[in-house]
Amino acid sequence: MVWGWYPWARSYILAQEGKYDGTVIWSVNEERKQSFLYTVPVLEEKRVLFHLTSRNIEWTTMQDLSQYEIGATVGYHYSKEFQDAEAQGIIKVRRIAEESNNFKKLIAKRIDLVIATYKVGYALINSELPENEVSMITHNDKYIDVQQWSVLISKNSKHSKYFVEQFNIGFSKLVESGRYNEIMNEK
Repeated sequence: MVWGWYPWARSYILAQEGKYDGTVIWSVNEERKQSFLYTVPVLEEKRVLFHLTSRNIEWTTMQDLSQYEIGATVGYHYSKEFQDAEAQGIIKVRRIAEESNNFKKLIAKRIDLVIATYKVGYALINSELPENEVSMITHNDKYIDVQQWSVLISKNSKHSKYFVEQFNIGFSKLVESGRYNEIMNEK
């Protein structure tokens, strides 16, 4: 097996073109289904809004978020409700290429919120920010959506169905053995 490490958008294109057999990890959407087969979901996580601890941000609807600037990542697909609110101009979304830089912008008060998954968000906060800034960020308990992610196998791959079947079998064994939970709970 050959691995390559590329930015999200490029890894997607390389796999779509058949230069690689697949790409990890992606949520389901209709556009991707045209070019890829999906494995069983390998990760499920809530997507939340991060904010400074100095601000109390409560919301129920997308309209409630209209007063805030939200940092998001180029090429990421969020919930339909979020995407629609962005497209209709109900919410102000500022997209950048590097997800970690949104947290730096949040600390600098150049945006009010960052949309990210819970675990990835806190991993970025803890790895990319100085220790004295880590405690300045929290998240809102209300979540945007719950995402499931899978490995995508290119339909251009000669063995795409076989790869999906074998991956699913191996992943099932990993889960049944308890090793998946061990890995997911490691720090």
